[in-house]
Amino acid sequence: MWLARALELLGDRDSAQDLYIRAHANQVNIPPYPTVRDNADKEELPPQVLEVVQQLRVASDGTIRLPKGIDENLAALDGKGTPAQVEESIRALGQYLGLESSRPDKEFGTGPDVLWKSTGLPALCIEVKSDKKLDSRYQKNEIGQLTDHVQWVKDHSNADVVIPLLVGPVVGATATANPPKDFFVASLNQFRVIADRLTAALADVAKISLPLTVRPNVHKFFKERDLLWEKCLKEIVQQRLREIK
Repeated sequence: MWLARALELLGDRDSAQDLYIRAHANQVNIPPYPTVRDNADKEELPPQVLEVVQQLRVASDGTIRLPKGIDENLAALDGKGTPAQVEESIRALGQYLGLESSRPDKEFGTGPDVLWKSTGLPALCIEVKSDKKLDSRYQKNEIGQLTDHVQWVKDHSNADVVIPLLVGPVVGATATANPPKDFFVASLNQFRVIADRLTAALADVAKISLPLTVRPNVHKFFKERDLLWEKCLKEIVQQRLREIK
């Protein structure tokens, strides 16, 4: 937030806006940077949609633009980046989806690699194992680590439901690992598919919207492409770790 303010004072409003958005995405108690004006009718929309709207830009001519650097920020979802780059791309994807998205392990030295949450909805506690080989198995220490991080999320958030997720090869656990039944595993490609739908939806919003129609259009295209969080979450958490042979 302070870096954003410094850039704003230096006249770099675009970079400042990106950092203000990032600050609000990580800590919702930080007020959002004013971007698109609210509709006069105050239509009731999910908080997720309102957060997405805050990240869209309005140019001086009234056209709507996607968040700056969105393609670069999601690039590591193609599987070619380092685990740290993948973590950051997953965090960015959560932000662009309108969720509270953070990297607790990087920020606090403990907790999950990535945490996605939204008020009143299940939180996703993510451990990134994108460098794991396809012929390997999830080890006992990795299951223990994820268990520890689930507890961290419960202790440091108001989420009623916390879903543990390993992001890596869709393979089972070793015989000694004994994962709980509510542990899930998803391939990184699942996140890439969601990112592609997201950028397509935002492009459609930008193409047809005026500043006063952005909110309903974001809701419309997110609903059509199954990007609203409960639907999107069901798509991610399909493979229970203990059921994979």
